Amino acid sequence: MVTLLLQHLPRESFSLHLALVDRTGPFLADLPSDVEIYDLGAHRVRYALFGLRRLIRRLQPDLVVSNLNYLNLALLLLRPFLPRKVKILLQETTTLSAHLAEMSWRGLWGPAYRWLYPRADGVLCCSQAMRDDLLEHFGVDPARSYLVCHPIDVNAIEAAFQAQPSPFPGVGPHILGVGRFELEKGYDRLIAAFAEMAARNPGAELWLVGEGSERAGLEALAKRLGVLGEVHFLGFDPNPFVWMHHADVFVQSSRREGLPVAVLEAIATGTRVVAFDCPGGTREITDGLEGTSLVPDGDLEALARAIERFVSAHRPPRPTLPQRYH
Repeated sequence: MVTLLLQHLPRESFSLHLALVDRTGPFLADLPSDVEIYDLGAHRVRYALFGLRRLIRRLQPDLVVSNLNYLNLALLLLRPFLPRKVKILLQETTTLSAHLAEMSWRGLWGPAYRWLYPRADGVLCCSQAMRDDLLEHFGVDPARSYLVCHPIDVNAIEAAFQAQPSPFPGVGPHILGVGRFELEKGYDRLIAAFAEMAARNPGAELWLVGEGSERAGLEALAKRLGVLGEVHFLGFDPNPFVWMHHADVFVQSSRREGLPVAVLEAIATGTRVVAFDCPGGTREITDGLEGTSLVPDGDLEALARAIERFVSAHRPPRPTLPQRYH
């Protein structure tokens, strides 16, 4: 989302600068050449605070936009030491109360969010569910909260998946998940549901595009459930759209979301989507949208049955991305 915004924000209105806690990662190649990049070289947010304060004092920006939970809190703590003219706009990317429920020391983090978030000049929310959560549980002023959906570059996505043939071997059916291999993304739930449906559907294969700290555990789970040969861990791919477009069904198995970008991207490729009704904005995308199915959060059998229905001969038509996300 950051690279997309930096590519498209009008230069006649904005002078753009990008500060990175650590200048690493596959998206560096997507950054526009006219955006100056500042590497704080810290590896962790807490080690970047003094460098960030120095940078803000030197650049004297009108607005600082932050989109990492811990960095959001850190910026607000730094505020007394920043130039008075600087405004702080936070972007929240998940349903915060659900995120806190997973955290250790939530008795400390909860009050910190409730104390600091209302002090921001604005909080950007990408789904109504997230905005409601911030207003109800964290004391954010409605007048300072803004609902702005994630923008999806449909033309770029279409060009990306049309440039390559199907990467899938065999007839499938091919089930796809895309995202970070972390606990909140729920790939353990997807593998368990896949094991159920694969027992009834010989030839079914699950393809996972992404990387993360949970990979070894997910591989162990697939082996324990007897489906390691049918579950393929593909690593990070800068063009997940070709996988999405040619998949029989895309599955979101998250435990929480803000507004799931991967679901929007899959729909933009015309791929049918099955998802858990987890905390966040997934329902706002799929509600009334043909070619999508929402199942009760955590119901593995319901997820397995929905996947089976979406790869059957009686599958629904392909979905079309609503205009409000373009």
